[in-house]
Amino acid sequence: LPLAQLLEQICGIFLPIVAGAKTVFRFEATKALFGAPIAPLVTAFETLRPTTSLLAPAVLGRWVSALAGRAAPDSLRFVAVGGASSSPSLIQAAQDVGIPVHEGYGLSECCAVVAMNRPGDNHPGTVGPVLDGLNVSLDNGEIVVSGPTVMTGYLNGDGAPDVWHTGDLGHFDGDQLVVDGRKDALLVTSAGRNISPEWVEQRVNSDPRVVSSALGLRESDGALILLLVVAAAVPAADILGYLSDLPSYARPSAFITTDPSEQGLLFAAGTPNRAVAASLINTRAAQHLDPAPESIAS
Repeated sequence: LPLAQLLEQICGIFLPIVAGAKTVFRFEATKALFGAPIAPLVTAFETLRPTTSLLAPAVLGRWVSALAGRAAPDSLRFVAVGGASSSPSLIQAAQDVGIPVHEGYGLSECCAVVAMNRPGDNHPGTVGPVLDGLNVSLDNGEIVVSGPTVMTGYLNGDGAPDVWHTGDLGHFDGDQLVVDGRKDALLVTSAGRNISPEWVEQRVNSDPRVVSSALGLRESDGALILLLVVAAAVPAADILGYLSDLPSYARPSAFITTDPSEQGLLFAAGTPNRAVAASLINTRAAQHLDPAPESIAS
């Protein structure tokens, strides 16, 4: 992850210092985190043979694709993925090429990690059980965290409450936490349907050509439009295939493509700035998905 991320600082610098381990930084490989070619990152993994790494889903997808059926280094013991939702199919594809990937969930305000899948207890489609010592509850579907890792406050700001409302929606599947999406990103269609955009986006984000995506509503007609940030062209037929298992009310009727250099669109972790995405959705021409979503069998 970019060094601006607290989790990368903890796992990439502080914990290795405590453990007497080695951290390697490769500038050319780092560029891949921001949409540059993935080859230098793949080469770094193969030549340096690390034991662990942290990745965003988009980078994981590109790495899996670049391996093209070859196995990842057998030195890897644990690879964490987070920062955005990962599709179970991406987790499975990574495991198939020898990447021991485990999805987790957290936020900097709670010292980075709240829940995590573990070796021998990995449940794709969830972010795993809550860490020992933390308490996670749901308040009208919002994930609420309490415990010793909740921050004391922002720098030069007011103190933080003891119970942290994350702004993320979720539910439990047994003792496994499932993150449904951001509360403030929830879309409400003209038919009154509530749609977490991450539910749709994770399907196309598993394509290594897709750096990121954002689902939004077009103001002029209320249509669902999918904005794709791509490193290479993605045919409409492929997009339709990724969305085919969605109910008709959640399928976008058109899509817009742009590239990672779009000003202000992507945050450092590769997630979309939804305000910028909404502006693009409402000002740029979209390409219709044909056949129309209603004609695709559920």
